[in-house]
Amino acid sequence: MIQNIALIVGAALLSGLLPSQCVKPLSMYHRFIEFDLKNEIYQHYQRLSVNFYKNNRTGDLMNRISDDVSKVRMYFGPALMYSINTVALFVIVISTWSVLRLPNDVCVGTTPCCHCHLSVEPIDSQAQYYCARILSKLSAFTQEDVQWYWNHKSQCD
Repeated sequence: MIQNIALIVGAALLSGLLPSQCVKPLSMYHRFIEFDLKNEIYQHYQRLSVNFYKNNRTGDLMNRISDDVSKVRMYFGPALMYSINTVALFVIVISTWSVLRLPNDVCVGTTPCCHCHLSVEPIDSQAQYYCARILSKLSAFTQEDVQWYWNHKSQCD
């Protein structure tokens, strides 16, 4: 009984320590990934025609590089960290169950994981569809509003 409690407490401690230990190396790798992404986008900008630069302001383009790449880094980092945490926790739990020789619990505990994707997929596709419709309407409204502002401003000047 005490051995089982010790294994559960050990698994809980490991699952708590893993994210804190992942943050430092991942932040270093995020910077490398961000640097590489910015260089790839810059190389792509170098291949574009002069007409592209006549139609777009250079400051706008550089701001997009900086802003978009930093947002990718902000989303990629936690996604990677939580993925590593989930896989490690899954391995720890399954190995703990195996050590405790609870094969029925392993089967009962992991079966819902296999079916979870099947139940979430239809809801996810509907949510994406409705969000896309709402964001499209919002984008159109915002563009019309900004266009009205610039037209009004140019007429007043």
